[in-house]
Amino acid sequence: MEKIFVVVGYGVPKNIMIDDNYNRYLGTIFNKIYDVTASNTAVILFCGGKTDCYPPYKRTEAEEMVRLFKSFADRGFVKAKTIKWKYIKEKRSVCRLENFLYAYEYIIKNKIKNPAVTIFCEYTRQKRAMELVKKIFKGYKIRLEPIDFDLSYNRYLDKKFINEKETRQMKRALLALRDKLINS
Repeated sequence: MEKIFVVVGYGVPKNIMIDDNYNRYLGTIFNKIYDVTASNTAVILFCGGKTDCYPPYKRTEAEEMVRLFKSFADRGFVKAKTIKWKYIKEKRSVCRLENFLYAYEYIIKNKIKNPAVTIFCEYTRQKRAMELVKKIFKGYKIRLEPIDFDLSYNRYLDKKFINEKETRQMKRALLALRDKLINS
């Protein structure tokens, strides 16, 4: 059974190497993957396209996340146990729905049988993420792992407001997913 870890992006910061939120997010994910795969192979699929808001607007979330993640894995005291990890960059997605669709596509295109898939997502978006995962990954056993890394203002907004926002986003995602399935 191949272990696949899906890491979804949340924008391209000015400098990911010193960005507090990304360091907390990817650092926590690194430790979780390390705990279950140290010295073994793991496929880590980083999902996120061109959302760079800084000139020359060419960076992708996936490329930036891999850069930071490799800096964690290349540290001398863990390197021997992370050497077999494989980093895949999915650089097309610009929203959560696309993150999951392209992750699913990766599994299908690579004919991975009975994968053990763990998907990491941001804590306040876990309900929407789970609903989409259930619809997209039908027949697969998927483990959703919410990470509570955000210390910005958005994390502490009123729960009612967050729920309303997530409900609106979910409705849009379901319409888009329905249209994609109809046109496939």
